[in-house]
Amino acid sequence: MAADDRFAREVKTRRCSYEWCVTAHGATVHPDDEDHRSAGRGFRAWVRDGSGRGTGTLSDVEVGALRRTDDDRTWVVVETGAGIALALDADAARSLGRRLTDDLGPTGVLRSVFDDR
Repeated sequence: MAADDRFAREVKTRRCSYEWCVTAHGATVHPDDEDHRSAGRGFRAWVRDGSGRGTGTLSDVEVGALRRTDDDRTWVVVETGAGIALALDADAARSLGRRLTDDLGPTGVLRSVFDDR
C-alpha cells in the first residue's frame, strides 16, 4: 500500500453539523483550522480605517460566517484584506442589513449621500 493511500485512509473527514460549514474537519493541520467557516463571498472595494484619511486602499473584501470551536454563537465576519476585520453576531448582522436596505433605499436617510457621486 502506498504511503499516500495510508494517509488518505487515516485522515477521515467528518461532515459538520452546521450545513453552511465548509471546513474539512479532521483533515486540517492546526487545531484553529477546525473552526466552522462558511464559504466567503468577496468583492473589490475601497477601504480604510474609520479614523483614516485619503482615498484608502483598493482591497478584496470577504464576508462569511465563522464559529470558533469555543464560541457559543456564530459570527458574520467582514475582512478587508487591509488588516481590518469586523465580526458581528447574527442579530447585529441582520440589523445592519436592514439598516443598509432602508437607509440607502429610495426614501432612506443616506440615499442622497450616495446620489452625489
